[in-house]
Amino acid sequence: MAKERIIVIGAALAGPAAAARAREINSQAEILLLERNANVSYATCGLSYLLSHEASNLEALNSEKAEFFKEFYDIEARTHSAVSAILADQKQLLVKDQDSQKETSLPYDRLIVATGVASLRPENAPAEALNLVDFRTLADLETIQASLMQDRKEIVVLGAGPLGIEAVDGLLRAKARVHLIEKKSALLESEQPVLHPLLLQSLQKAGVNVILGSTVRAYQLNGDHIESIQLSDGQSLRCDLVINAIGVRPRTDLLAQAGAAIHADGSVIVDEHCQSSLPHIYVCGTAMRIRSALVPENSSWWPQASLADRSAQVAGENAAGGSAVLAPLAMSQIIRAGESYIGRVGLRRFEIMDSFTEEDLLEFSLTLPTHERYIQKAAYEHWHVYCLRTSGQVLALEAFGPATIQARLDAAAALIHKNGRVQDLAQMDLAYLPPLRPARDPLNTIGWLASNLIAGRGQIIAASELGAAWQGASIIDLCQSPARCLQDRGAAHMTLPKLRASLDAMDRSRRWVLVSESGRKAWLGMQLMRQSGFDQVAILGGGEQFWHRLDCKV
Repeated sequence: MAKERIIVIGAALAGPAAAARAREINSQAEILLLERNANVSYATCGLSYLLSHEASNLEALNSEKAEFFKEFYDIEARTHSAVSAILADQKQLLVKDQDSQKETSLPYDRLIVATGVASLRPENAPAEALNLVDFRTLADLETIQASLMQDRKEIVVLGAGPLGIEAVDGLLRAKARVHLIEKKSALLESEQPVLHPLLLQSLQKAGVNVILGSTVRAYQLNGDHIESIQLSDGQSLRCDLVINAIGVRPRTDLLAQAGAAIHADGSVIVDEHCQSSLPHIYVCGTAMRIRSALVPENSSWWPQASLADRSAQVAGENAAGGSAVLAPLAMSQIIRAGESYIGRVGLRRFEIMDSFTEEDLLEFSLTLPTHERYIQKAAYEHWHVYCLRTSGQVLALEAFGPATIQARLDAAAALIHKNGRVQDLAQMDLAYLPPLRPARDPLNTIGWLASNLIAGRGQIIAASELGAAWQGASIIDLCQSPARCLQDRGAAHMTLPKLRASLDAMDRSRRWVLVSESGRKAWLGMQLMRQSGFDQVAILGGGEQFWHRLDCKV
């Protein structure tokens, strides 16, 4: 009896992981891995860390070659093999040898497609320019390294999404002079508008020339090299290298031509077993749609490396005869930018606004210490929280600060997977060590604060509301020193004891907004006022520390 043949299309991360998982489940099947390029299994997420010298060398990102898969897994990896068509009704592939250009037909019993994503190309980008590269492959990295080694370090990065920020981070650590160009008015595709100013400031302090709301109008070439670019805002920038990171699209042309169900954004639609709409064809990696743990009936495209690996485990197991299920995702993300990190978990802001009304939502910001205040070199994290006003269901948490935000985002992701409420964070039991976290962890504080807000014991407003719904409100500054961010607001600076002593003389018909460093004293002051007959009183979200860090006024 002939062995069952499982073919995997695509290398890098998902394809090899799926092939390896299929071998673990089925030791008898013939498994082929087809890749159109020269490399089989390489760490695309490690490019930035080679630039920063946190990865030792290029070989460290490309250690698992065809010979490794043959010896270790008995998987035949064929490089320079480009699949030109999937004949689903015949269970055949048309495969072209990139060296000989000969095309052959290859039958399969089960097929796994892990073709990933393709880089979007900038408009008017000169095809002949040798110093215009993407930030996705080992070949791209070799070009970037060569430029840096030749002391050609004036580098333009196009696009300030996750990929662009990742490139900037590695280049900064390689001592490059970086210009970051983004056509939108905010970084990270405006997914985190509240924390965007903190990220922008962090990059600027690190020396990055960030230009928002502008695009490249023209490229000036000297032979086959770009020497400068002209921007739509009139600026001209000299450059040694241009890195394209404007975005990616799902590489699903093969599946679309074969008749698979494809979403309007180009991502392929799969079921919980990672099977496409075509029989015997599974999909894994960054080209597929996934279900959200918060809105399971909806799916979205979320091209993240962690999804690539988990979906590869499911697709590989099921192609080999298993019945694994890909759980809905909490959609976690964290990005390093210089000395700071920005991360999120849960629905993206546009998804929240599309799914819920303003009346449904409770949204607030706060600034919290990373560890006990008596520990030297105290640091702070800035959080923005979205939950449902009535039930408290967590919709999203966003954070900016040091690396400590990562563990808290992971804990929040676990809560989202359990369909938890923000109130549950108040009692979450987390390992305590003073240099690592305070006794009341930031997540505990978020849960405690949300519980009080849901119970109607206070109100937190955004700075924008001082010029809108709360315009004309009287502001009380409870900071130890007068808050610079309130200089133009006519704030009354006082201590908590003075506030207590002044309550009888204050106008209870007015609206009042309280501000303190982190918001802790402001919260206590608000409780004093509410319990003394003041009905219209709120505190400023984020506290003075948030605005002081931005060096701006509210």
